[in-house]
Amino acid sequence: MASEPSAGEGTECTQSAASDCGVQIGSSITLRFDRYLRASTAVRQSINVYAGDPSNGIGLLRPEYDVVERVVVYRLTQFLEPGTLYTVEVLSANSPTAWGFQAFDGAPLEEDGGVPVKFSFFTQRNRDWLPQLPLEPVPSCERILEIFEHAGCSAGGCHGGKTPIAGLRLDRPEAFVETAFNQVARQTEIGAVVGVPLQDPIRFGVQMPIIDPGQPANSYLVYKLLRGEFSHWLGADDAGSCSSRYSVGQGPDCVPPSESELIRLREWFVRGDPMPPPSFTRRPLPGTAGASGQSEGLVLRPELREIQRFIAGGAQCQ
Repeated sequence: MASEPSAGEGTECTQSAASDCGVQIGSSITLRFDRYLRASTAVRQSINVYAGDPSNGIGLLRPEYDVVERVVVYRLTQFLEPGTLYTVEVLSANSPTAWGFQAFDGAPLEEDGGVPVKFSFFTQRNRDWLPQLPLEPVPSCERILEIFEHAGCSAGGCHGGKTPIAGLRLDRPEAFVETAFNQVARQTEIGAVVGVPLQDPIRFGVQMPIIDPGQPANSYLVYKLLRGEFSHWLGADDAGSCSSRYSVGQGPDCVPPSESELIRLREWFVRGDPMPPPSFTRRPLPGTAGASGQSEGLVLRPELREIQRFIAGGAQCQ
């Protein structure tokens, strides 16, 4: 795990230090993990933030889980107090019913995972602050279908036409809604009742919807795309071209999942080939923001982030 503010940040600030020494009072608390989380643990109850006594909490925090980057952002609902020592306690769940973070396969947070599960930071003495990380716009349904089209996902013989693979159609809005929204992914259909999607089963991934509107971390399509060969790059022809909207972890650089984590996804619940398979002819993809070298037959990091925002925004297809 990596954090922002970092462990001990600002605690070196003395009374004689400049008033802007320390953490800004409007800062969010951001955590980056090396594992994909069990979505139901990325909640307010998995973290305690307080000044002095643990009973002196800072109030409500609004969590946002970015499954693509394995980042949880806790947005403040009120400013921190200036010139104050705060303690952050990150909880680790050792059972499905306990509060705290878990990986999707139930693994608890490790004590030696980089950042201590309990750490402190000190705020600046002044009241200057910068705006929090802005919310990103929600793309339209048409834009998402355009991404699938350029990636080859909605081509005949795949997820388009009269006989789409696994019954999933990605070529028209009404077909997209009918075959994906709140429809159980066939690869996850191992529950007691066929065709009934589940929100938080004991075993993560069972009866998972292909798209769960409002919940990208409970949408099987996202995990199939995460396993794609270039899903964490800005450009297929430049494997070093990858950036993050978060500075936590390794600065602005992309922090892709480890190969072992992708193997865990495959073995735990993401069956079959990644989506899309790396077998399409690569051609220039027009009209997409990002680095050069983008190609057809792939869903790259910017498109994957758009799909995540579309689902998080309620997956509206009129």
